Amino acid sequence: MVYLPNDDSFLTLEVSEIAIQLTNARKIMEMGCGTGFIGINLARKFNLDKVVFVDIDKEAIDYTKQACEKEKIKNAEFIQSNLFEKINEKFDLIIFNAPYLPGKESYVDLIGGEEGNEILYRFLKDLPNFSKRAVITYSSLSNFVLPSCFSEIFTRSKKFDFESIYSSFIEFTSR
Repeated sequence: MVYLPNDDSFLTLEVSEIAIQLTNARKIMEMGCGTGFIGINLARKFNLDKVVFVDIDKEAIDYTKQACEKEKIKNAEFIQSNLFEKINEKFDLIIFNAPYLPGKESYVDLIGGEEGNEILYRFLKDLPNFSKRAVITYSSLSNFVLPSCFSEIFTRSKKFDFESIYSSFIEFTSR
């Protein structure tokens, strides 16, 4: 089942648009692309040189390929990968609307690990090898704390009854 765009997707898109405007990023990756909603919208708005869509789920990759064909998105590539396992290039910006809910189930779309932040921390551990900038989205339920090797450029949030969703534009500063 492919994760359909929701409030967190729209928030991630908003922050990603600002990040591209600030950095003039031309080559981006949408990690955990789901439907490709974020990358497709960014490709249309900014006429990017290259958008790479990555997801662990083959169904998500197939869905995104079809959506890109329908939307006539040029310079798109599609990689089925568990985070950075099959990635061999660097990007100006990587966007990750990470699974962030705590839980033990392996429902890839929403559960980010027992504490809700394990997948995001795995992503951040390898991020500096592929980009110095990222947009990440996470939940107050995940007890996420940005590692000190990154600086937060800005964050937007949306509050709900039971949680808040945050999307942050971050930059790698040092290890």
